[in-house]
Amino acid sequence: MFLTIAIVTAALIERSFNLILGSDRGLFSSSSNLTVETAGQMSPNTAAAFLLLGVAMLLLSARRPKYLGVQVLSIGAFLVAFTEFLARTYNQAFFDNLGTLTGMLPNAAAGLMLLSAGILFANPDKGLMAVIASDRAGGVMARNLLPAALILPPAFGYFILLGEKLQFYRSELGISAFGVLNALIFAVLIWQNAKTLCTLDRKKYRAEMALVKTKSELESLVEKRTLQLQTENDRLQKQILESKATEQALHKNYNLLLTLVNNVAAALFVKDTDGRYTTINAAAASIIGKPFEEIIGRLDSELFPPEIASKIVETDREVMTGGKTKILEEELPIQGNLRTFLTTKSAYRDGKGNISGIVSISRDITDRKQAEVANRSLAAILEATPDFVGIWDVRGLGVYINKAGRKMLGLDEQEEISHRQIAEFAAARDTLAAAIATAATGGVWRGEMTFVSVSGQEIPVSQVIVSHSIGGEKPEYFSTIARDISDRQQAENALRLSEERYRSLAIATAQMVWTTDASGVPTEPQRDWMAYTGTSVGDFHDRWIAAVHPEDRDRTLQTWMQAVETKSLYEVEHRLRAADGSYRHFGCGQSRF
Repeated sequence: MFLTIAIVTAALIERSFNLILGSDRGLFSSSSNLTVETAGQMSPNTAAAFLLLGVAMLLLSARRPKYLGVQVLSIGAFLVAFTEFLARTYNQAFFDNLGTLTGMLPNAAAGLMLLSAGILFANPDKGLMAVIASDRAGGVMARNLLPAALILPPAFGYFILLGEKLQFYRSELGISAFGVLNALIFAVLIWQNAKTLCTLDRKKYRAEMALVKTKSELESLVEKRTLQLQTENDRLQKQILESKATEQALHKNYNLLLTLVNNVAAALFVKDTDGRYTTINAAAASIIGKPFEEIIGRLDSELFPPEIASKIVETDREVMTGGKTKILEEELPIQGNLRTFLTTKSAYRDGKGNISGIVSISRDITDRKQAEVANRSLAAILEATPDFVGIWDVRGLGVYINKAGRKMLGLDEQEEISHRQIAEFAAARDTLAAAIATAATGGVWRGEMTFVSVSGQEIPVSQVIVSHSIGGEKPEYFSTIARDISDRQQAENALRLSEERYRSLAIATAQMVWTTDASGVPTEPQRDWMAYTGTSVGDFHDRWIAAVHPEDRDRTLQTWMQAVETKSLYEVEHRLRAADGSYRHFGCGQSRF
């Protein structure tokens, strides 16, 4: 390599300074028959190309090659050889005109071009060649354009030059044709390149879609496989828990488990097959009323009264004999008081499936039982009350109607009401809706309503509607209590009719009649009285005594007040002034209501 560089450098010096040093004659025998002094000597462009390629190969053989420099030198050598190759092709060798110097032959130029290309492609993934060798769009475009750019323009130039030599056209026309052909060919190349890029883009898109699909399938497969692995892992974990190797781990976690168990509100009892306590939690110790160390290893007969212990032992024996879970209610003494517990007892087994003892979980339900008794009592009261009692949800659907309410509405005692709207039994649905809205916002509504039974009978009621919410502001259901006021309304109507008859009778009679309240104050004027005495309504209420003769006023007033105070009959005679000022004698009396 160094020898090549030295020879071509000497050759360049000889050619540059027109010297004949014989630097390259050492490569030939002395018996050469060449007579021309410079015949067979290396041309300057050949020497330059060899020098560039030699330096490039020297750099390429370095420990850390400079790939960019190597490729730049190779490209330079390629251009020198390519230029001479084209010149020889066009019969216009450049160095043929430099005195006696010889030019580069076409075969030498082709060899140097191939050598340059070999050096360039020696490391296609480095330097400038990384772009051309790339699988990306830039590499594809470069590989599509470079061959056409290196081959087609020189070919067109050759044919244009041949046409000029054959005098088919002048040089101006040839240059124009050359430019048009170059523009056309590059337009075609650009179109072809765009088409190729579009094809690549479509392939890329399809590949991306395929990749997405494959990714989805892979994720699904991974998820499925993960689930399988999880299932297998669970199975392995179960095997590990059943093996002897887990005993130490279980022992380490015993304290944690015991802490969790002790913080559970329900009482936990664990006994062996002999009925001795092996494990309990804090709630269980609280029920028994003894510390842990005094309970572990003991029997029920040692901790409870005989009658209670015998029942516990009997149920434990049934569970361990049958191997089935049993749920029952037990009464246990707690601080001297019997409390009710809901107990679940189950037999536990060892790794071979043999029953090793019994586990009992008890929850104090005394308050719940008492609440159930209270609820049953309340239900009995609701069923016994003669008033209508009902409950419906926020949708207006019936939840509960007591016996008296069903009778009032004409419903059978066993009829399902969950599909019935409460509005079906209201004569005025707008009034009911307004009442419910008031109860929803204010909590309660009181008033009178009219129910309509199944048969169409209207029933006037005095009603109270209450809204109920559980842990929130919005009501979740409504309750109501309604009392049939038909008898009261009939009595009020009868009383109203009686009063009207009384007024009519008072007006028709020749006597003057008026009424007062229990304190003796007149409640309403009597027309005959005011017409006879010539008093106004205000005088009748406040100064009726002024119409009595002055000499009879004290006696009349005293008798009147005494009758009011003692609630006795009032009878008096006095003189009463007429509208014309004259006085006439009247006998007065009273009746009590």
